[in-house]
Amino acid sequence: MEIKDNFLPKEEFKLLQNFMLGEDCPWYFNNFTTWRPENGIDAAEAAFREGCKFTHTFWREMEGPSSLYYKKLLPLLDVCGAKHVVKIKANLLLRTSQVIPHVFHIDTNVDCTTVVYYLNTCDGFTHFEDGRKIETIENRAVIFNSQIPHGGSTTSNAHNRVVLNINIHTKS
Repeated sequence: MEIKDNFLPKEEFKLLQNFMLGEDCPWYFNNFTTWRPENGIDAAEAAFREGCKFTHTFWREMEGPSSLYYKKLLPLLDVCGAKHVVKIKANLLLRTSQVIPHVFHIDTNVDCTTVVYYLNTCDGFTHFEDGRKIETIENRAVIFNSQIPHGGSTTSNAHNRVVLNINIHTKS
């Protein structure tokens, strides 16, 4: 696992941040954060605790680009060393009274590289089954194998927590 601060040059980061946190990025409501009804009744408690989120999917697995705004991510993908994109989705989680950790999951069944990229700073985090917690700091990237279960969280000290989950191949 790698943690890289100041991942994008400042000017490129500010352009992406202004878009993602501004009024022009379309966000789509999701009733669930990580749980899905097909996961069974036992998972319903976690779904209730986690709440809802908003997403913007830039690239769908097996389909390709799914957003008119995909090209805004090209500088980021270049710095990531992306040779092939598997999936890219942005998550916007609203403030809660306490930080709520989300259940562990993997973003894709494809064995590739996951990059979690933070667009704003808040008290939310990304956590891993081994106990590691990565603070949400703007322009930070956390890079790890896509098959390592991880979970996000809400925030309690900012209006929202916005992250990009990027799944890519970095080798040809």
